[in-house]
Amino acid sequence: MNLGECFLNQVREIERLQEEIDGLVDQLIRGWTERIHYRVAVPTDCAHINCKCVAATEARAQTITHAGLLDQLKLFQQQGDPGPRDGAERGAPNKPGSRPPGNMKGFHLLDEISVEIMSFGQECAERAGYGPDVALVSVAGNLGNIRRLSTSAYDRDELLAYDIRNRLRGWVRRCRLALAHDQPDEMLADTVCGECGGGLAVGRGAETDVRCVGTPEQPPCGVRYGRQDWVALLEAQQ
Repeated sequence: MNLGECFLNQVREIERLQEEIDGLVDQLIRGWTERIHYRVAVPTDCAHINCKCVAATEARAQTITHAGLLDQLKLFQQQGDPGPRDGAERGAPNKPGSRPPGNMKGFHLLDEISVEIMSFGQECAERAGYGPDVALVSVAGNLGNIRRLSTSAYDRDELLAYDIRNRLRGWVRRCRLALAHDQPDEMLADTVCGECGGGLAVGRGAETDVRCVGTPEQPPCGVRYGRQDWVALLEAQQ
C-alpha cells in the first residue's frame, strides 16, 4: 500500500467516525426520526352476530419525530414519576418519543451524564491543545465542541476521535435504555385510544407506557397512557 492509499484510507476513517459522532450528538441534543411498523385491524364483510372471526389486519408505518434524549430526560425529571409500586398517576410527559422509566434512575441519569459531558469536554480541549478555557459552560455547548474536536485535533491525538465516539455511544445507550427506546413494540388487541380511536402499542413485556399509533386514515394523536392508566383503560372496556 503506497502513501496515497494510506492517506485516502485515513480520510475515509475520519469521515466514518465523524458521521457516527454527528449522529450520536444529534440523538442527544436535536433528536431523530424513526419509522415505526405495526399492524391495525381493518373492516371486514363479516356480519355474524357476536362474531368471533379473526379480524383482518394490514401493515402500516408511521414516521415519529423524537426529541433529543437529554430533553426527554429533562422532561421526565421535571414531570416526575412515582414508579409502578405507587398507585398514583404517573406524571410522564404526554409526548411522542419519550418513554420515561418507572424508577428513580431516570431522575439521576440526566445529572450524571451532564457532569460527565462537562468533565469530558474539558479533557478533550486539553488533549487537543486548546486548554481548559475552551470548554463551554452549557452541556449542549460542550457536546458541540466535543464534536468539532473529534476531527480538528486528529493529527495531534488520533485516539481522541475514538474516545469521543465511545463516550458518546455510552451516553446514548444509557439514555435509550432508561427511556425504554430499544424495546420492541406490540399492538394491543381489541383496544383503542380513548382520545381518537387509534391503535395502541406497548413495549414487549408491558414495560413501557402505551402510546397511540393512529389509524390507517389518521396519524397518532400523541396520547400516552402510563402503565397504571392503561390497565384501567383495559378494565373499562371489558
